[in-house]
Amino acid sequence: MNDRHLHRRVTRMIDTAAKAAARGRYAKATDRFRTVLELSDAPEVRSYCLLCLGRVEEQRERWVLALEWYLRAFEMDQQSDKTWYFLNNNAGYCMNRLGRHREAEAFCRMAIGIDVERSNGWKNLGIALEGLGQWSAAAEAYLEATECCVADTRSMGLLHRLLEEYPEAVAKPPELAERPAVTHLDVASRIP
Repeated sequence: MNDRHLHRRVTRMIDTAAKAAARGRYAKATDRFRTVLELSDAPEVRSYCLLCLGRVEEQRERWVLALEWYLRAFEMDQQSDKTWYFLNNNAGYCMNRLGRHREAEAFCRMAIGIDVERSNGWKNLGIALEGLGQWSAAAEAYLEATECCVADTRSMGLLHRLLEEYPEAVAKPPELAERPAVTHLDVASRIP
């Protein structure tokens, strides 16, 4: 089979697998992505398939299996692209779900290092830091996430909950009240 034919076949299989996953046909999606892993030795294709396999397991709330797929990608050389942002971020997310906050922090920081403008890395970092009892740092991460994507209210909700649970533990840096997310959503009055 020539390279062009293999590339077309792999592309079709990835498309079929993605559509199957979107329809909740997880076994078919997993089978297709695994087949692509066997067919391709291109690192960018393999890392993308491992990301997709992890996402399928996340959809099923099978955090350990999702994390196993993500971590397999780290046996390859890391790149600094969208796929690797999500491999790091999603590994951090799964580790948070499993209560492995120290490890989650490291993966979230790697994701943020790849793309500082994406909110999920900051939000997941906040969850990891909160799990480690670092409430001020968690509040800062939640604010960063909110400033990256004001439309996604999850981070601000996490910040509100953090302030309700640990108001004495969150120090208010002087510049915090000036942050756009804080002034826009009136969080400053709730920070001690």
